[in-house]
Amino acid sequence: MAVVRWNPTMPWRPFEGSESLRHERDRLFDPFAGSTPPSGIRASEWIPRVDLLEHENACVLVADLPGMHQEDLHVSVQDTVLTLEGKRTVEPVENGQGTYPYRARAAGTVCRRFLLSTAVNAAQITAT
Repeated sequence: MAVVRWNPTMPWRPFEGSESLRHERDRLFDPFAGSTPPSGIRASEWIPRVDLLEHENACVLVADLPGMHQEDLHVSVQDTVLTLEGKRTVEPVENGQGTYPYRARAAGTVCRRFLLSTAVNAAQITAT
């Protein structure tokens, strides 16, 4: 921070410098929001967005998992912890036909855990 001599003719800019502060805040919270940096992708940064809805006698977890197949996912419950695990693979380029100049879809393993308000019967879990 610099000390600047007050000049009554200089315009007052109360938000000067806040752009860099906003950029740093966004950079800090992007991994939690599911964003990935445009410069490159690491598998550990992939966090799918989810909604968890608790009804009186059921819990519904809706997750954005594009490109994944049901056999690539595993949902389990232990006590009051619901776990969603899976793996998304990158489609290979067939026979060397082309390259990816830009790749923004993350691949790799994912594991999300959610604390439920009550215990759930693990034998009655279904997934679609």
